[in-house]
Amino acid sequence: MAVSRNQDPNFFTQPLSPRPNLRHKAPMTQDNTLQIKLRLKGGSGPNANWHWEIHDAAGKVLKTGSAVGPEHKAFATARIAKEKIEAAKS
Repeated sequence: MAVSRNQDPNFFTQPLSPRPNLRHKAPMTQDNTLQIKLRLKGGSGPNANWHWEIHDAAGKVLKTGSAVGPEHKAFATARIAKEKIEAAKS
């Protein structure tokens, strides 16, 4: 006779496997004083309108811009602008 797993008394008695510790504890080697903030202003998918801002450590806006398209493309546009600001600082 087949027993469903809801009726099997040994179904939930096996211990769960331990979860791996995935936190990375190495120190950051990059200077992360600039932050990129993305904001969806309208649309969706390929017609999404994204506004991005680059903030310094004090929260002051250094540069703003916009991009149309998927989020990863808007972030890449902001990242390029951030890299240009970082290159100008050094």
